[in-house]
Amino acid sequence: RMPVWYFIARPSNLGFHDLTQEGTKVPKNLASLLGLGLKFIPTPRTTPKWSKLETMSVTRLDRDLRLKSFFAGEPNEFEPCKMYIPSKWTPKPWLFPREILCRLNQFNQFLRTNFKHRKKRTDNLLPHQRDTLRSLQQSDKLLVVQCDKNLGPAVIERDEYVFMVNRDHLSDRSTYEELTEAEAQQFVDDTTKIVRRWLRRHKSLISSMEARFVRQSIENNLDPLCKFYATMKVHKAPLKSRPIVSCSGSLLENLGTWVDRKLQHFLPMFDSYFKSSEDMLADLKKLVLPPGSRLFIANAVSMYTNIPTETALRKITKFLRRHQRYRNENLPYNAIIEGLGIIMRRCAFSFGDTFWAQKTGTAMGTPPAPPYATMYYGLWEQKMLRRHQPNLYFYRRFIDDVFGIWVPIGENDDEKWDAFVRDLDGAEGLTWEVTDGPDKVDFMDLTLSIDGDRIRSTLYEKPSNKHLYIPSHSAHPPGVINGIIHGMIRRIYTLCTDAEDCERRTSKFLNHLRARGYHREAIMPIVRTAVARAKSPPPPLSETRDANPNVDRVFLHLPFHPESPPSRMVQRAWKQNVSRPIWKRKLRDVKNHVGGKVGVDRLTVAYHRDHNLGNLLSYRDLSKRKGPTVSSILWG
Repeated sequence: RMPVWYFIARPSNLGFHDLTQEGTKVPKNLASLLGLGLKFIPTPRTTPKWSKLETMSVTRLDRDLRLKSFFAGEPNEFEPCKMYIPSKWTPKPWLFPREILCRLNQFNQFLRTNFKHRKKRTDNLLPHQRDTLRSLQQSDKLLVVQCDKNLGPAVIERDEYVFMVNRDHLSDRSTYEELTEAEAQQFVDDTTKIVRRWLRRHKSLISSMEARFVRQSIENNLDPLCKFYATMKVHKAPLKSRPIVSCSGSLLENLGTWVDRKLQHFLPMFDSYFKSSEDMLADLKKLVLPPGSRLFIANAVSMYTNIPTETALRKITKFLRRHQRYRNENLPYNAIIEGLGIIMRRCAFSFGDTFWAQKTGTAMGTPPAPPYATMYYGLWEQKMLRRHQPNLYFYRRFIDDVFGIWVPIGENDDEKWDAFVRDLDGAEGLTWEVTDGPDKVDFMDLTLSIDGDRIRSTLYEKPSNKHLYIPSHSAHPPGVINGIIHGMIRRIYTLCTDAEDCERRTSKFLNHLRARGYHREAIMPIVRTAVARAKSPPPPLSETRDANPNVDRVFLHLPFHPESPPSRMVQRAWKQNVSRPIWKRKLRDVKNHVGGKVGVDRLTVAYHRDHNLGNLLSYRDLSKRKGPTVSSILWG
């Protein structure tokens, strides 16, 4: 027996599909809560306290303005990047113009007066939904888990979840090795020493900013191990799970991010590589198909865990060394090679109160896993593609998904096709499942078909897709629905060939939004703007990218609460008190201690969301959930 329930949402009804053999029914109040989706944010019980705003918002704004004032007039060569640890340095108080300080104090007084700490007046959860949420958080028997393929949240018994993870993954001792707590601690200590040695050895090859970024994750790390969890493949029969190893906050997170950024540089060198569906479609639109062309797709079986670690590291190292010899590029090859070896050989994680090490393959969730897998198979792919080049009119691969166009040439086409299918399995450890269209295939988020001598495309959505968009009454910051609509409309008009298809899918998208509580009158102006923007040609690159987009603005970071003063009130107070007060010069014209104009004019209110249902019901770390331990379930 595998008691699992997953959510089904349609515009007309809400309910659960029962997969239990005994026919156990899920309570209606559970369906009412999980039907909101895991991204739904319950309204916080109180508005933010002033002490929190003063620490999080006011102090940060004050420092941001002081820095902009101090460096005004100097060339700004800093380019924000992912591998950056912000400094805590602040200019001396006497170097900050007193005029700006007085204005800022008036603005802070406005915030103190209007952002008062009080209990909420309205709730976006019904009483029985609040009770259900509380019972799920306190439950020691049930877990709310995530499902693949946009199937929404699922509910599974805790012991069955642990048994499933062990059955599908951890019981494979050729891939995973169990560690004692002492062995896990020794593993962490050894890994810390290895990373410190890597930093010392390659300090001349990497920048000081990158070294500081990597060092941060090994200093004062309170939770050094990755976390193992699984998502449910409820669309599979029998039920299966997908292993995820979350590296967020772990010992090797920052080193993994550094290696990932460096490996991205080499991916465009592989002919099969593409960044997105939009990029691949741009290439497909240029093709004129020969007679007899047929489409095919292929998918690797458990690619990440089946990549042999030592073989992959040896082949990628050889590729990088060859590239280093023949190209004059200023890249830290030695640091990349050694760093990749550390990440792939030192993967350890916890699952509840148990500890494990991955012996081979790479874990889904490790930062450099996608480029690592792409490069490993790409090295075999280069040989394979040359061998079948006459018949492969088009071939692209996104990690473990392949799309191609096969053209028959000469005789014995079936034998050539069979030889190509066999060659796909040529890379050690990997096997591929091939589907021959021949005229129509579903690839990633696209349905591609042959129309005469051209390729036509439309969006592909699984019939089981629940379209669980964020409900209209969720306590999300304003502007979220604008982003959802503009993003989806652009996706539709970019990936769909026919204009009628675009209109039909836009109408269907609107129906999904209305089913989630949005009023047609409220969203139609946004939709019209999004459609007009999607139909118009994109602006020149020089107009869309500014070298220093934040030079003339500062940011006010606020925790969002629906009953707090709206951003337009904050902007009006900023303009009246700081930016453009009456009878005073504009803020951007105020001069700093060396006579340079401050140049700051705009304020951006950056909202931070509260915890959503996914955060409140998270099962990522079972050791923090109530109930029996993983070890007692597995071996008790």
